[in-house]
Amino acid sequence: MARLLALTAVALALAASSVAQVPRLVGRVVDTTGHPLANASVELLRWNTGRTLPLPTDRLATTDDDGRFSFATSALEFGFTWSGVLVRAPKHEPERLRPTPEVVSAGNFGTIALRRGRIAQVFVRDRDGQPIDHALVEIVPAACPSFLGTERFDGRRTDRHGLARFDGAPRGPVSCRISAVGHFTREIRCASEPLIVELERSGFVVGRLLDSQHRPVRASVRAVWRTPQVLGLFDALDTVPTSEDGVFRVGIEERERFWLEGSAIVENSLLTWRSDPLHGPTDGLDLVAAEPETHVIVHGAGRPVDSARIRVVFLPTWFESLELEQQRGFFRSAAAWTLESGEAWIGEPTGVGHETWVEVEADGYVAVVHKLEHGTTTILDLDEAATIEGTITNEDGEPLPHAILGLDRERSPGFPFEPAFSNTRGRFRLSGLDKGRQAPVVRAVGYSPHRIEQLLQAGETRGNLTFRLRRANATSGQIDGADIGPGWQVSIGRADGDGFRAETSPLRVAPDGSFPLPFGLPEGRTLYFSLQRGGVLGEDRLDVESTEIHEGVLHARVPKLATLDGIVRADGVRLDQLAIGLRETTSYSWGYPRVSVASDGSFHALVRPGKYTIAVLDAVSGVLLHETEEQTFESGKNIQDRIELEVARVTLRFERPAGICAIDELYIEQPSDWVYAQPLDLGVCGDEVEILLPRGEFQLHFQQSSADPNGFWGNAAPVPLTIHTTDEIEHVVELPAAN
Repeated sequence: MARLLALTAVALALAASSVAQVPRLVGRVVDTTGHPLANASVELLRWNTGRTLPLPTDRLATTDDDGRFSFATSALEFGFTWSGVLVRAPKHEPERLRPTPEVVSAGNFGTIALRRGRIAQVFVRDRDGQPIDHALVEIVPAACPSFLGTERFDGRRTDRHGLARFDGAPRGPVSCRISAVGHFTREIRCASEPLIVELERSGFVVGRLLDSQHRPVRASVRAVWRTPQVLGLFDALDTVPTSEDGVFRVGIEERERFWLEGSAIVENSLLTWRSDPLHGPTDGLDLVAAEPETHVIVHGAGRPVDSARIRVVFLPTWFESLELEQQRGFFRSAAAWTLESGEAWIGEPTGVGHETWVEVEADGYVAVVHKLEHGTTTILDLDEAATIEGTITNEDGEPLPHAILGLDRERSPGFPFEPAFSNTRGRFRLSGLDKGRQAPVVRAVGYSPHRIEQLLQAGETRGNLTFRLRRANATSGQIDGADIGPGWQVSIGRADGDGFRAETSPLRVAPDGSFPLPFGLPEGRTLYFSLQRGGVLGEDRLDVESTEIHEGVLHARVPKLATLDGIVRADGVRLDQLAIGLRETTSYSWGYPRVSVASDGSFHALVRPGKYTIAVLDAVSGVLLHETEEQTFESGKNIQDRIELEVARVTLRFERPAGICAIDELYIEQPSDWVYAQPLDLGVCGDEVEILLPRGEFQLHFQQSSADPNGFWGNAAPVPLTIHTTDEIEHVVELPAAN
């Protein structure tokens, strides 16, 4: 069921029942001295599920003179619909915040302090040295692709001198993505000041969209290329409409192999186009649609379903097993609707490397995605969606307003779903459930969660249900036995064959070790707890040894820890580009904790008792730059260390085989008994990267796409690299072809 319909239904139900307002999202933005920041922007970040949903008008708020902001969006809706907020203010670093349970329950972000950002200047010019005006320069997180998408921190257009100036750029590792019409896009680390970027001219693909009778078609066309570092997803380069003559002119922004896709409704048939892989500028490309020979008939409960919405989905052959919500990240065509007979006709391209699926949605039915066979007739019998309605009360029978009805993620993975909320009389209505496969769960602040065990049948409506929630046996928690500093969070979950799996959002731990439990704890299950603190290369992680509940407080005991305080000194290196890792000498893992280094070279870590070596790492590439002798960390003991570092700042420039741009990631192998190797994202056809390396011999391993843009990844032969000096080095690497 579409998100808009679900939210509208909830809104109407609440309005009809004279519902009191649930907590709204509010907060205050200040600088590090506590002064309010007026006119700061706070933006709601949506989950990127590929759904074509309208954005609410209130997704962006601005702070007043006292630095305060508020949203019309409810806090509960925020917790289930949005992935977080991005806070930005002139001359200050942006800050991203995720929806924690305490924010969802109280609707208050509290005070958000933004640090003063740095000034960044980016000069954009072509290969002849001429400035490029109106180029778009975006600051984005460095080397952190995500299935949910990556939002940008800031964006500026260049002036006539080719200059884009940022006052408030993040101080941590970030990338600059530079794009301009008629030029290839580049994404490189924004490390040097000022940054001079040269763009190479690209070109356009010009052609026509034709139906099966070679008549021009008005439609939209986009160029897409594969993004293998993001689970093999596909990104759009540009989307343009065709003219009345069916002519399109699509700009090329990437050098990766790409192809064109388009769709249109022609004479009640859904036509789709997909070109063969392209390698560069092309003129006179005619894309001819296939005859609409694929016949789809949609039934519901044995009867034809009219006005069911149908879209074509192109999926690579090796992604067949993805859940519905994940499949929505791929190409989806324009929408067609079934006739009164429930029929629809589709003309879809045939080719190697992809399969054509059809996505069907209809009011009152469960959405499906079904694989199509070209030229055949497919009958889809949709299941009627189930509905439950009733009342939520406490143990005394008193109604509980603002309770949340969502899904148990353990029992219902991968389903798109909208939550519902109880009104002031505790009444709720939850619809759109798939038969027997979704287990709703009820949550209310101060009460233990209640899982609705009655699995529903197709089309069933269960009314007058009453769910009595027990008061939570613990409404707050306390970490005992460790000196908890800032930045720690605790997750609650379960243990399975894959290790610890969190079932709650991370709960922020206060300096005194306390943390809130707004939604209580699941009953009748063995719970596991994990403390973590975000780091540059990963997380500090401490497992909780034992727990007990005393007077409504959950006490989680961790062992007494050792502490490490140190400082790193290195000439010609930005110290905040370094990270510290500790390796327990009985283990060959990456080592915990992993912590960042401050701009003055200082670092601090909490460490489990044991024997460790201390390693200095390049925060981006994970390369081991230096490792100390083994030291013993005893319970309650403080270790202090000073590390002198000699490393070279190396710029690798890549020469690619003619016409091929398929290198995606770089691994650096070094002679060490333990390896911090982590993939260094080169971006889509990045042609240079800056890393830190010590003296020694290394092997550069490149991972690249195969010749088929839909195919599996291939590995290129390794390239040797020897570092003799600690001066700045520029090294040209001739990239080999894939194996």
